[in-house]
Amino acid sequence: MTEREAAQLQQLIVRVQQLEDGNRRVWRAAAALAVAAAALVVMGQARPHRSPGQSVVEAERFVVRDDTGTVRAVLGINAGGGVGLAVMGQTRVALGVGLDGSGGLTLKGADDRVRATLSLQPEGQLSLDMKDASQATRAALGVRADGTPALHLSDAGRKERVSLVALADESAGVLVSDGAGKVRGALATQKDGSAGLDLMDPTEKARLSLSVKRDGSPGLSFADEKGSVKEHLPAAR
Repeated sequence: MTEREAAQLQQLIVRVQQLEDGNRRVWRAAAALAVAAAALVVMGQARPHRSPGQSVVEAERFVVRDDTGTVRAVLGINAGGGVGLAVMGQTRVALGVGLDGSGGLTLKGADDRVRATLSLQPEGQLSLDMKDASQATRAALGVRADGTPALHLSDAGRKERVSLVALADESAGVLVSDGAGKVRGALATQKDGSAGLDLMDPTEKARLSLSVKRDGSPGLSFADEKGSVKEHLPAAR
């Protein structure tokens, strides 16, 4: 890999990281909105109203109970003014739409902890957030309003370890990070058909780079601790 190609790969890695940071902020906000949109207050429900001679029943909230009196489902307006449907059981499901037009689906376990949220924002941002039993997000899948998709996988310590992004310019990248959050491996493809693989040290300096140009010719480079290429195979003629 030449220094020019290495620089292009590094630029793509930076772009992937920037997009990853943006996705993380947007998806966390979207997940919070999904939970808020689906949340319902069971107490204080209004009495249903039915106008004489009409088949329409009107109320601010409908509650479904089983034969033991346990609430199993609620349909109504939540505290924030959004509308939602909540179904309670061993697993709890809540579906809601907020005043801002955002929609969300939330899945909760028997311990009432959120395990997954699916949300759609008015501007078109779609996200799926999946958590483990400790509420740590382990997988996040999303599609931005511009159509850019991304997938992020995290460890039990909430550190993102794998990120996969397909960018709008037809380039794509996969980043693999260590437990400290440092990128240690990057695989990227460019619009022109070239591809590259970088292996980094703990300071995120590329030390070994493998590339294949658009004409199919391969290259292998070794760099020092400053990131300067010291040897390249095949050798330049």
